[in-house]
Amino acid sequence: MNRWLDRWLTLMLLALLGWAGWSCLHWLWYGADWTVVVTNLPLYAVGSYPEAERWRPLLCIVANRLRLIPNSSTNPKIAIRLVF
Repeated sequence: MNRWLDRWLTLMLLALLGWAGWSCLHWLWYGADWTVVVTNLPLYAVGSYPEAERWRPLLCIVANRLRLIPNSSTNPKIAIRLVF
């Protein structure tokens, strides 16, 4: 193909991707209704686990996060990426 056509197509695709990204971010910050997500956080975290025993899956999540902390003594950059 022609180099000018390649450049034009590249610029148009970049403009389209930029517009789509900006539209998504705008919707996420101003248009989305996050109250549904906030009220259902326990459901997302542990599913339909009985409320009296939700400590079990939460303890498992915390234990898995803590398991990665000893890596910080060897290479702090990797450990931060793994833990968070």
